[in-house]
Amino acid sequence: MNENTIAQKYASAFLNLYINQLSIGHIEKLTLLEDFLNQNRFFYISLRIPSIELKIKLLATSKLVKFFQFKQPILTLVNILLINGRIEILHKVLKHIRFEYAKRTNLEFFRVKSSHVLTTQEKSVVAKLIGFLSKSNIRTEFTLDKDLIVGLRIESPSFLWERSIRKELMKVGKTITIKGIQC
Repeated sequence: MNENTIAQKYASAFLNLYINQLSIGHIEKLTLLEDFLNQNRFFYISLRIPSIELKIKLLATSKLVKFFQFKQPILTLVNILLINGRIEILHKVLKHIRFEYAKRTNLEFFRVKSSHVLTTQEKSVVAKLIGFLSKSNIRTEFTLDKDLIVGLRIESPSFLWERSIRKELMKVGKTITIKGIQC
């Protein structure tokens, strides 16, 4: 069985036990922990060193969970993975927990990138548009993207929409490349 399948099984089992104890805020914080683990692969390596006692490893994971302000369910998950020699798939398990939670609760996370700072009213209009288009409960995160030239990009794991000058210029560039310049 591959790591992805195993991670899905851990995530599903975790949610079967703890979904009622989780909030949207917990799920959003999982992204921070997932990013930390992806950027700090040596953390996994240190937990796989056989000469380090399990007690020390459990203490390290406990401090990590405490740092991110998670409660007992996440600590239990981390400890189970550590004890069973599967700690290196934790980031994948967290990703699957986020996706599975979203499915079970009809929740979808959207990242909205804009070329300029949006006002509160503009953000509200964009959020209403996303809610109308997706027909689900939504959470939005607004960020600036200097690469967009006067535009907006809305993305989620299952949705992508962009309206920007950059996109139009890319279309023109492809047309010129494919068809050549015609006068």
